[in-house]
Amino acid sequence: MAEQAPRLRWSRKKRVLVWGGSVLAILLAAAGVLYRLAMPGLRFLQRIADSSPQALDAGGPLRVTEARVRCGERDVPLRVYQPAGEHERAVVLVHGLHYGGYDEERLVPFARKLAGMGFAVVTPDLVDLKEYAISPRSVDEIERVALWTLDESGLGSGDDGRIGMMGICFAGGLGLAAAGRPSLRDRMAFAFAFGAHADLDRTMDYLCTGRLPDGKELKPHPYSQAAILSQTADRLVPPEEAKAFREAALEYLHGKDAEARAHVGLLGPRAKELLTRCMDGDTLWVGAQLAPAILGTPSPDALSPARGAPPNCTVYVLHGSVDNVVPPSESRRLAEWASSGGGAVVLISDLVSHVELEQGKETRWGDTWDLARFWTRLLRS
Repeated sequence: MAEQAPRLRWSRKKRVLVWGGSVLAILLAAAGVLYRLAMPGLRFLQRIADSSPQALDAGGPLRVTEARVRCGERDVPLRVYQPAGEHERAVVLVHGLHYGGYDEERLVPFARKLAGMGFAVVTPDLVDLKEYAISPRSVDEIERVALWTLDESGLGSGDDGRIGMMGICFAGGLGLAAAGRPSLRDRMAFAFAFGAHADLDRTMDYLCTGRLPDGKELKPHPYSQAAILSQTADRLVPPEEAKAFREAALEYLHGKDAEARAHVGLLGPRAKELLTRCMDGDTLWVGAQLAPAILGTPSPDALSPARGAPPNCTVYVLHGSVDNVVPPSESRRLAEWASSGGGAVVLISDLVSHVELEQGKETRWGDTWDLARFWTRLLRS
C-alpha cells in the first residue's frame, strides 16, 4: 500500500493540472469572444471619452491634408485624415448644423480618433450647414464628395470597392439620403447616422409641438428652434427687422449669449419676445409661434431619407434616449426604412445625449457593453 501512495498523489496533481488547463482554456476562449464582440468598440469609446491631447493620436501618427472638389458653381473644401501607414477603408464624415463646419470642436477629435482606428476620413466643409440651412444643395455636395472619395482621391475604397458614410445630427439624415442615390447606393460599405432624422417634416412637427409619434411629449431643445428662427426670420418679424433678428439668433447659436441678448434688446416687441423666450427655454411657446410659418408646407423629398431608397449596405443608427434636438423616434423610423435595403443596426442609448457621450454620468455595464458592441460592428464593416 505504501508503494501506491505516490501514484495517488500524482493522480491528484494530474487532475488539478487538467482542471486548471480547462479553466485557462475557457478563460482564453471567453477573452477571444469578448475581443470579437466588443474590444475594438471599447477601445474606441475609451479614446472618445479621453479629452487629453495624447488621445488624439493614440492610434499612431496621422497625415492631415486639404483638398477642394467642384460641385455645381462652387468648390467644397475638404480635410482628409489618414493614418501614416495603411488604412482599411475611406469614410466620408459630414458635420452637423454648426458654424464651425469641419473645424467644429467635437468633429475634429472624432475624425482624428476614427483615423487612429485605421480609416482614412474625409470631412467636407458645407456652407449651408454652417449657416444652419437644411438644403438639397448639401445632399448634392455630400454625393459629390463621396464620388470624389471613391474615384478621384487616390484613397482607395477597401477590398470590396466601397466606402463608408457618416453624418451627425441633421447631416446624418442628409448623408443617408445621399447614400441612397443611384450613383452611391451600391458603393457603400456602411452608412452611419448619429442623432439623425428620417423625415424632416415629422421632425419639424415635433420641434413645434413637442409631441412624439407615440403620443408622449418631450420638450424640444432651444438650439433646434433657434436654427429654425434664423432661417424663417422673414416670415416671423417685420421685414425691416429680419436681418437683425437673424443675426441675433446666429449669435446665440454661436454661443455668444450675452451679445445675442444685447442685440435682442434693440428689436421690436414681437422679435424680442420670440428670441428671448427661445433663449430662456420656453420652447413650447416658441414652437406654437413657429408652427404657422413652417408646418403645412412640405419640404423637398431630397431632405428626408425615408422618402427615398436606402443604400444596399448596413445602416448603423445611434441616438440618445432623451435627445430633444432630433427625437429618438426618428432613428426607429430609419430602422424600418433601412430594412428594405441592407438592413439596420440601431441603438437608442442612455449613454448618449444628442451627438456626444454623456460625461461623468453613472453608467450600467450593460449600456456600455451595448455601445461597445455597436461600435465594434460598425468599425469592422
